[in-house]
Amino acid sequence: MLPFDASAAAVKSALESLPGIFQVIVDRSSQQVDGGFQWDVTVVSATEDASARSLIYGEARLLTGLGARIRTVPICPSSEQFETAYGRLGEAFFSELTGPATVYPSFVYRGAQFPGEYEFTYVAPEAGSYQLDVERGIVGGLQATYYSNRWLQGDPVLSRVDSTLDFAWPAEVAGSSRDYVSARWRGKLVVPVEEVYTFYVHVNDGARLWINGNLLIDQFESSIDEAIAADMPTFATIPYVEFSNSTRTSLDPNVMHDIVLEYRENTGGSVLRLLYESTTMGKQVIPSERLYYSTERIASSPFFVEPEGVVPFAPERLEISIESE
Repeated sequence: MLPFDASAAAVKSALESLPGIFQVIVDRSSQQVDGGFQWDVTVVSATEDASARSLIYGEARLLTGLGARIRTVPICPSSEQFETAYGRLGEAFFSELTGPATVYPSFVYRGAQFPGEYEFTYVAPEAGSYQLDVERGIVGGLQATYYSNRWLQGDPVLSRVDSTLDFAWPAEVAGSSRDYVSARWRGKLVVPVEEVYTFYVHVNDGARLWINGNLLIDQFESSIDEAIAADMPTFATIPYVEFSNSTRTSLDPNVMHDIVLEYRENTGGSVLRLLYESTTMGKQVIPSERLYYSTERIASSPFFVEPEGVVPFAPERLEISIESE
């Protein structure tokens, strides 16, 4: 585990200990106004087999300490020969405690001194017998189903996993039909930091978005007005409209959040993009490493627990004050 002010040499040593990375150059800035530091990392030598390299991400939820924050910016473009990634992605879990009440525990990595161990935390509103189900998230996108009508009805004509929702279809939507089609994406989202998030949908024509069962964007009946399409923003030359809304409360990075997006296309070119931003994170297409299309039960799950109630104690001091004008 590296300290928040790790030297360039310490970061270099940690990175070169990862499988598939042979040599890096690391430069560290002086301490910045906010008390943090910046490390510029150049990968000089790495294995040619991209699948053998560990993915590296700036994973904020693996940080420990009060007010910990991290932001990563890739400056090397991807190519067919070399793909860049940044920081290291931890496991994500979906857990549900059912019994006299239903609770969704949060999870946190216990740290380098407990390799591979995660801690789950919950508060049961009632004492009693509960069942705790724990499933590991399978990362890499959302589960998609495409329909040959505008109402998401009948059997889908195509089912697949889409790694990101960042589409421009000048002709057929996902190779199914050109016009009057619909699609639905389901899965879970893990955010990098605990903040309020604003979600954006760039769409031609309509879309609906739910986060944790809350309908944030309700524009399924939207339709592009061809008369003013020339004045609209475009993606891959196709016009679109932007709809957005923010969560009412902060999203917990230690919880997997349900996400559902529904899409409808009338005629012409099609656009569907899903983006988000927060106070410390710029607006961006939600990357595949934040999206989970399925889960699998971990070994020995479900677990059975019996939380004990806490007996309330009488207050030791009571005061009443009355003020009047």
